[in-house]
Amino acid sequence: LFVCTEVVFCGTLQLLVACAVQFNQMFITVNMFGGAWIRIFERRGVLVGAGGLLATTLASLLLRRKRISGRRTYDGLSGVVSYSALKIAAWRAVESDLGDKALFVDPLAAELAGPTAVAEVRARMAQTPDSIPSRLSIRTRYFDDALVEAVQGVNTGGPVDVSSPSQTTMAQVVLLGAGMDSRIFRLRTSSGHKAEVCFEVDNPEVLAAKQEVLDRCAAANRLPALQLVNRRVAVGADLNDHNWEWQLLAAGFDRNLPTVWLAEGLLMYLEPQAVEALTAKLFKLSAPGSQLLVSMVNEVSANKAKSSKSELMQTWKWGSDDPATFFRSFGWSALSVVQIGAKEAHYGRWTGPPPDQGYLQYLQYTNAADTVSRTFYVKATAQFSKHKSVV
Repeated sequence: LFVCTEVVFCGTLQLLVACAVQFNQMFITVNMFGGAWIRIFERRGVLVGAGGLLATTLASLLLRRKRISGRRTYDGLSGVVSYSALKIAAWRAVESDLGDKALFVDPLAAELAGPTAVAEVRARMAQTPDSIPSRLSIRTRYFDDALVEAVQGVNTGGPVDVSSPSQTTMAQVVLLGAGMDSRIFRLRTSSGHKAEVCFEVDNPEVLAAKQEVLDRCAAANRLPALQLVNRRVAVGADLNDHNWEWQLLAAGFDRNLPTVWLAEGLLMYLEPQAVEALTAKLFKLSAPGSQLLVSMVNEVSANKAKSSKSELMQTWKWGSDDPATFFRSFGWSALSVVQIGAKEAHYGRWTGPPPDQGYLQYLQYTNAADTVSRTFYVKATAQFSKHKSVV
């Protein structure tokens, strides 16, 4: 990491001679006129003189103090991506407070988010009251509906029919990068049918923080009963790990049962190779008729995010301009690809321009590069004929 930092000491520090000590991985120069500018470069340098030790010591202490005072604690979590789970829950809490205007109500959201994240979100909303809550609320509602639809299926009164994917009731739910998701506590099918189990996959520290909140709510008799599934199983795993699925299998996942996978707000944080490996692996783990629900962005969005003011968006790594072709290349058959703001993902809350549904054909015809940031919601299925040759 190349560092070029300037620290200004205003005051009376006067150095009578040019100073110098050897300082590992840093090069220090001192200005002699009423103050000292400490420039630090990633290389080894040598300075000569009598006051160098003093200047070096002061610089080290000041820089260390600056690093400590500016460090984010992320409410007990190790980084901004993990902390984003609390922020997303906080957005859900704010949406739930809208009463009749809310697209959903999440009674656990404020508990899962914690007061720090909720306060940050409310402060952000005071500055930009429309854009972010609308986007996240639309995304949440869209995948609420998609997950309920997948779990309920068509033949909710009878056994699973694996020979007819369109009539398959999902026996398992897997939330990838589950974070503080609480859907299994607040969603239910119209018939009351439940999937057998939900596996929540995420980093162990996130799941531990979530379990602490759930235990606290249970102890206070404030934890709702499971509505969408019969059992919840937490699976601590790093989805960047090539062998993460072994933790899932060890937790009781049955690859012979139809499964709905939900990857909401996940793929953009993974390296391209990890996204490809994950997509292929999910297909191989899926029984006939299984579904994959994904939110994702295009390449323009991923590239723009790297220069964003948002510390979280700066960690984005992946996007695709053609979701249907991407997932089809790994065996999945895309049921639908919807852009946020389209009639299927609007809910009367989208404030941006309507998305250009024919953009892909235009780009292919003109051989042009896309210049518009896009967010996609994808539903895909593991077809019986395709899957049969893989297992």
